[in-house]
Amino acid sequence: VCDADPARARDAARRHGARTASSWGEMADPARADAVVVALPDAAHAPAALAALAAGLPVYLEPPLCAAPEDTERLAAWAARPGAPAVQVGAAALLSPGWRLAAEVIASGRLGRVAWCQSAARSVSGGGWRARRAGSLGPAAQAHFGQLCPLLALLGLGAPARVCSAGGVWHPACETPDALMTAFHFPGGVEIHLASGPSVSQNRSVMLRGDRAALEVFPDRVRLLPETGAEETLSAPPAALSPEALLLADWLTAAVAGRAPRCPLSTGLAAQRAVEAAAAPAAPSGCVA
Repeated sequence: VCDADPARARDAARRHGARTASSWGEMADPARADAVVVALPDAAHAPAALAALAAGLPVYLEPPLCAAPEDTERLAAWAARPGAPAVQVGAAALLSPGWRLAAEVIASGRLGRVAWCQSAARSVSGGGWRARRAGSLGPAAQAHFGQLCPLLALLGLGAPARVCSAGGVWHPACETPDALMTAFHFPGGVEIHLASGPSVSQNRSVMLRGDRAALEVFPDRVRLLPETGAEETLSAPPAALSPEALLLADWLTAAVAGRAPRCPLSTGLAAQRAVEAAAAPAAPSGCVA
């Protein structure tokens, strides 16, 4: 366990029967670790992940990936290397029962061609490192990433061709946007519309619309609304493990098998660049190419 606060590292190590490391370089020693989970403040994600990747260790990277565009590009350079260790982006919603059922419905063709998605999520506003521009893209960007990354993985999308975003800072302690409304336009005509803000309900569903039907996705079920015929609610079977545990297990299996994980770094980078454009301080509103 490595933490910026040594006391917290010692406490976590004691609770889990682990050892502590005093630096990212020490943590990323293959003689001490088989894989690395990076769950630090955003600005520390890239240095820790890059130290682990340089040592040949698989990485589980909590989102967002980083706080600065230059760190995004450093991670992208690693993603382009042949034989790079497996990197799983922590988009845990992707393996929730409702989302896994949504993937089955989409694969069955019942939606037809998906062209439009909408989602909204609550951002946690206030002080702390996420409110400072040097440490994070901001609370709204984190909420945006949490919505966008699973959708990109679900639909097999890359980076958007155009991003139109409007946002603001509502909490006086924030330097970074805590509210954003964004339209992401992808090649082929697909659009994803997201809203993130302190006043958004925590229980909003995700809506996907195809040319045959629409699909509303909840954590434990989906609602299918066909263009013709009656709507249908499909309940997902309960999972024995949490989405986070399933994503961790998939990552470790992928690392051993040499295959891509369910939410690879390439998908995370596409989401990261899109969210950076949405939250860009030089363009808080309007269109960003």
